[in-house]
Amino acid sequence: MIAAVIVAAGRGDRMQTSTPKQYLELQGRPLIVHSLEAFASVALVDRTVVVLPPGDRERFRQLVFPHLGDIRPPQLVEGGAHRQESVFNGLSALPEDVTEDDLVLIHDGARPLITPELIARCIEGAGRRGACLPVLEPRETVKEIGGAGEVVQTIARQKLGLAQTPQAFSLRLIRQAHERARQAGLRATDDSCLAEMMGIRVASVAGDPDNIKITFPVDLALAELILKSRRNVKD
Repeated sequence: MIAAVIVAAGRGDRMQTSTPKQYLELQGRPLIVHSLEAFASVALVDRTVVVLPPGDRERFRQLVFPHLGDIRPPQLVEGGAHRQESVFNGLSALPEDVTEDDLVLIHDGARPLITPELIARCIEGAGRRGACLPVLEPRETVKEIGGAGEVVQTIARQKLGLAQTPQAFSLRLIRQAHERARQAGLRATDDSCLAEMMGIRVASVAGDPDNIKITFPVDLALAELILKSRRNVKD
């Protein structure tokens, strides 16, 4: 069995709107609906949990459920004070039929352009290693900058990767990683970093340049263009 935890518990302050970004419209539907559709289209994904801001369940049901069509409604759980705590809450809320030997995909709800193909690549990578994330090679030359603003060195792009989601893990592994981080008071910007702290060698697969994170208003406009381009290609 494979489960998905979609994290949508942030406020999205940088979007310059009072509406949390998971509810902003993207081609006439709440942004998070696009992620739910992508995961629902992958037959291997059996269960879905969405992590929301505290007190947001009813708003999610009112704004999102009418757009789900035949998609099985996700289980809803409240997030915490920061992303890592929200992911932990999502993992803790997984149904009992998801066992420690199963895989879980952890995805940012602010990445609505995720594709079934990328989900499948991450599942395959985690099946081999127990932990996997999609990465992009930086397009620009990367410099290490010192404290005074001076260039320290140029870093070979071939050795670098820009992390995306979904990140896929053995449920046992990622639960242990989160538990250890909580006990040690450690904080990380993504879940693969917690696995790395345990000494796990995380596999990487090719990411998708279109799998952008909606952070600023311009990102929403770009997402509209990408979806329009996809539709034109299909037509």
